[in-house]
Amino acid sequence: MWQRVIALLVLSAAVFLSAFVCTELSWQANLRSLGIVLGGTFMATLIAYPWSRFKELAAALRASFHQSVDHSRRYLDEIVRLARVSRLEGPRGLDVQARKAENGFLRLGLELVADGKGHLEVRDSLEKEYDLHFSRRESQINILQTMARLAPAFGLAGTLVGLINMFGRLDDPSQLGIGMSVALLTTFYGIMVANLLLLPLARKLKEFTRYEAAVMTLIMEGVLAIMDGEHPSAVDHRLSSVFINRRDSVLGLARDRAPERLREAEPTWRLAERWAGK
Repeated sequence: MWQRVIALLVLSAAVFLSAFVCTELSWQANLRSLGIVLGGTFMATLIAYPWSRFKELAAALRASFHQSVDHSRRYLDEIVRLARVSRLEGPRGLDVQARKAENGFLRLGLELVADGKGHLEVRDSLEKEYDLHFSRRESQINILQTMARLAPAFGLAGTLVGLINMFGRLDDPSQLGIGMSVALLTTFYGIMVANLLLLPLARKLKEFTRYEAAVMTLIMEGVLAIMDGEHPSAVDHRLSSVFINRRDSVLGLARDRAPERLREAEPTWRLAERWAGK
């Protein structure tokens, strides 16, 4: 909470400073500079990525800001409860619980177990869904990073446009200072947009992706334990010792990069550590 408040105050101060610096400039000049930076950055990125990726990016950013705490313990308790349901009610009970599951990855795993799929088939299906999910996340992070690289470049392009206009008015020395200010203003906006908006959003999405990777790995191991018919207490102990009580905590199991193709012979939680660069 305090982190968000401090970040908001710093951002407000930066916006106020930029407004103070630009008080002598017209709103038209400011809007022109912002239009070059924002419009150019967005259109150039739209050439590289399909529109559907932008919609997925917006949804991912909303989810990342809503996810403010670590719910790994809640997911572990849910998996232990499902292990108890599986032992008492069998596949039919798991099928009922699958329809109630809010997490799509957990719902998929429960449906596969309820359908009587084999161990390798369940693991393979979950790993493919895992890879697909983080492939999309990697693409969304790349969009933000691409935009962060392009914004200063379009700021420089706007500066060149401003200089060209300024040199076209050399017969009026009174306009040279204003023309130079407008030219440099575009570079200023490019730097501010990249460093105060796009790069922090990319970092935020990376951290959220790390959280998702850890939670999905927890769910995968839990579903496989339920499929093996382990006792709920054994499931609790197994997952707690691997994910909750480890030195790095559940958030440290996956770093910034998307997962590579999984290997069936390697335990899932070991794979998570390999993705984390350990």
